[in-house]
Amino acid sequence: MKTILVPVDFSPVTPRLMAAAKAFAELGGYRIELLHVAANGEGWAACSIMPISVVIPGESSHLHKELRQLKASFAASATAVRTLLIEGGSVSCNILAESEDIKADTIIIGGHSHRLLSRLLTGSVTSTVVNSAKCRVLVIPNVIQVPLPAAA
Repeated sequence: MKTILVPVDFSPVTPRLMAAAKAFAELGGYRIELLHVAANGEGWAACSIMPISVVIPGESSHLHKELRQLKASFAASATAVRTLLIEGGSVSCNILAESEDIKADTIIIGGHSHRLLSRLLTGSVTSTVVNSAKCRVLVIPNVIQVPLPAAA
């Protein structure tokens, strides 16, 4: 069975990630892992020296609730879905480590349009994952819809 890792941050791109994951799930033979990393941030440090991440146990946090709601959206399909919430460390390092731990075939990740200067100084989670993952990565852009002017 193929495994797809879907890192979610509950931003406006999350519904698009879920739609892509569901499209793969409809093909059959896929297992989905929904991952949220409540992180300390990114930075220049290499993944190997980032603080140790901790899997957050329990079902009480609002983040667990959000993940359960995303998982519930797969209820109509026969797709196996697992959720995981990790706290600490670098977001990109945790995503990459999890993808290797579960032997992911694909990562479906959102692309955010952050400020250019910030991306140049610190990089972005998406670009780090794209450049370092050992599996294929599907980037779903965060499309901002601009209303068109009314016809005269």
